[in-house]
Amino acid sequence: MHAQWSIAPEADGFGLSVKVDESGEGFFADLIDIPGRPAFQAEIATNGPLSALAADLNIALDGRQAATGQLLLNLEDANQTVEAKLRGQLAPLMPDLVVPFVAGNSEFNLRAIRQANGNFLIEAADFTSALTRFSASGTYAEAGVDLTVDGQFGDADTQVAFSRMGRISSV
Repeated sequence: MHAQWSIAPEADGFGLSVKVDESGEGFFADLIDIPGRPAFQAEIATNGPLSALAADLNIALDGRQAATGQLLLNLEDANQTVEAKLRGQLAPLMPDLVVPFVAGNSEFNLRAIRQANGNFLIEAADFTSALTRFSASGTYAEAGVDLTVDGQFGDADTQVAFSRMGRISSV
């Protein structure tokens, strides 16, 4: 593992670079409990000042790209924003119980705002995979929560098997 971190508060500077590159049966494959314990490579790199930060994520298993992600954080305006994207084959990185939900190629997108009045607005939170689709939007405020969620798992022609404590259950 290699990490490099730099902070320059007077210039609002921030930099972080973390790289993990280990052969199969390594610590991170064990930590995340990746089936087959493949070689694991990951990189997180940031760019820009802390008040307007961009970050990239890349994950590979046995040398094959598994997932990529981006994060954009803007703290400069009265309305502070966060945008996040995650794409790829997420199933090998997830616990068995979650695998059916992230089957195939998955994509997660989020755009949220912390408004000047302290309310949190979720403009869009979307997740899609081969079997799952959901979207959410709404507001979280001191006065209450107004959240709309729409989703679907599978379809009438899809049978999915879940593994729970060594037993298979179908839906």
